Amino acid sequence: MAHPVETPEAVDAPVSSEDDALAALENYLDEENGEEESDDAGEGDEPDAADEDQDDEAGEPETAIDAPVSLNAEEKAVFAQLPLEAQQAWAASETRRNAQVQEATTKAAHAQRSAEASAAEQSARRLKETGSLQDAAAALANIL
Repeated sequence: MAHPVETPEAVDAPVSSEDDALAALENYLDEENGEEESDDAGEGDEPDAADEDQDDEAGEPETAIDAPVSLNAEEKAVFAQLPLEAQQAWAASETRRNAQVQEATTKAAHAQRSAEASAAEQSARRLKETGSLQDAAAALANIL
């Protein structure tokens, strides 16, 4: 991957299928949230397991989204294994980042054009002043 993973959970957790990837992500999120969920939350997980079975039958989640184009092949493989919510969050983050980069690039281009126009204006002014000075020098030379 392009960015090294700092958490030991991600390094030590081999991912061999969508189920393993989902379980690893859920474990990581549980640990990150301090395992705030109670035992009753396990009942809510059962429909997800049924959904995973349906996803496995189809080969890919029906609502999966395309990976951001900036990801390399390895990152796209990891992206494909993530649950839809994680994919959407990652894609939204990439979209915001792309918009910010585009905005900064546009501002830089405008600043460069402005600086170039200002420099050209100053250069033209100097040429005009130089011409005026040459005219004045010629006039003085004629007087003397």
